[in-house]
Amino acid sequence: MKPFLEQFQLALTPLSPIHIGCAEDYDPTNYLIEDGVLYNFDPSLAVLNEKQKNDLSKVVLRPNLLAIQRFFEANSETFKIQAQHLLPVAEGVAAQYTKQIGNVANQEASGKDVINALTIERNMYIGSNRQAYIPGSTFKGAIRTAMVDALNNRNSTIESKSQKLEDRLLGGDFSASPLRLLKVSDFMPTTEPQCEVLFATNKKKKLVERDGREVNPKGITTRKECIL
Repeated sequence: MKPFLEQFQLALTPLSPIHIGCAEDYDPTNYLIEDGVLYNFDPSLAVLNEKQKNDLSKVVLRPNLLAIQRFFEANSETFKIQAQHLLPVAEGVAAQYTKQIGNVANQEASGKDVINALTIERNMYIGSNRQAYIPGSTFKGAIRTAMVDALNNRNSTIESKSQKLEDRLLGGDFSASPLRLLKVSDFMPTTEPQCEVLFATNKKKKLVERDGREVNPKGITTRKECIL
């Protein structure tokens, strides 16, 4: 007779970079990028001399994002030594940072300056060493998506509003779904996980070509901390 509950030990090996957001960002007031490395620090821990204190007071009293970015970049050595977390950065991300930190990104047709806030979306992390991990709820959601996709024979037909696709394929709401019996714990790394800051770009699900070249959708390119 099988036990009421069964336990299985799972291990994940990512086949491509994974980003699972935590609703936090790195921004140029708590990170610097030099030589392909992101230095994440707590600015409140830095010890400033009198000139730096005066300069900081001036830039924070006026809503000038570029001036604030330039202050942290100009005083990088002061803040780098407070770095609590170091992270590799893709070459393109580092080049964009170097080019746009403290500078206007471009101008609109009206002449208004466009400023890149240079924020980087953080991955889920745990502990004082900010170790990246994969939540069990995220993995269970991936299983659910795969099951629904397989049961629907990869049919992309949009379900009518009267009956939701997942309810129909999985037998109803939570109380009837077979996934109610599945509990997934968080996936914690057995060693320090390899992470890197990469660009996230839009891609079409199906190949679209024009004049023999692949057509990619337009959209804002974002920067994300990813598990490799």
